[in-house]
Amino acid sequence: MSKLTTANDSREARRHQILNLIEQQAIKSQEALKDALETAGINVNQATLSRDLRDLGVIKGKDGYELPSLLPPNSPASQSLWHT
Repeated sequence: MSKLTTANDSREARRHQILNLIEQQAIKSQEALKDALETAGINVNQATLSRDLRDLGVIKGKDGYELPSLLPPNSPASQSLWHT
C-alpha cells in the first residue's frame, strides 16, 4: 500500500468521523470537535480540521456546527452554500 493511499484513507476516515460527531452531538467549536476526534483516536491539527469542515460544507450555526443536509432548505445558511 502506498503512502498516498494511506493518507487518503485516513483523511476519509477522519472526515467520516467528523460527520458522525456533528450528527450525534452539539459541537460548538473547532476545539470541541478536535477533542471529540482525539477521544475517538484521531489526532488532527487546527488547519487540517478547518480544511475538512470547509470541504465537507459544514456550517457554523447558532447552536454549533451543522451539516448542509440538516439545514432547512430555505435557511440563509443553506442558500449561501449553494449560491456562492
